[in-house]
Amino acid sequence: MDNKEKQSFYYTWKNINASLDTMRGMFDLVRLVDPEECREVFIDDSGVLSFGKECYAVWNASHRCADCTSLRACRTHQRKGRVEYYDGKKYQIQSIPIQIVLSNDTVYSCNIELINFSVHTLTDMEESDYSKDAKETHDYLTTHDNLTGILNWDGFCRHVRQLILDDPDLPRVIISANIRNFKLIN
Repeated sequence: MDNKEKQSFYYTWKNINASLDTMRGMFDLVRLVDPEECREVFIDDSGVLSFGKECYAVWNASHRCADCTSLRACRTHQRKGRVEYYDGKKYQIQSIPIQIVLSNDTVYSCNIELINFSVHTLTDMEESDYSKDAKETHDYLTTHDNLTGILNWDGFCRHVRQLILDDPDLPRVIISANIRNFKLIN
């Protein structure tokens, strides 16, 4: 298969959890992730989908990784991988885009994340990469537009989600505007 070709793996709500259990024998962490929502996903035995905690909570982070492999895998429909260094451990991450047919016959797209980790002493080169990754994933840079300094889509979604969690009964209004040909200016 050509590396540029889109890869699709299909599961049903009846077999996804058994498949994940099999993979758990080979990896330290196996989970379903919705990269657009930045959340873990669960499918129960009756085929109902639910969301868990933010996917980046596994790193004790407060924001999405700047070079999120799951988001890249989802958008390109190709398996993506990378190595992360966090808290003295080396994490090898693979993100595999999949589609799951749910009990109501809708097709849900998400990723399987396969993660292995090991205790690791950083070399000078890895220490440099680690510092670079830490700088790149700084919360401000991942949640704000570099040009204007306003919230980007990820930052907006996180902010709205937090507002709703803080006071779910408070009514709110969202106003959307479109400036014609702004992409040319941008």
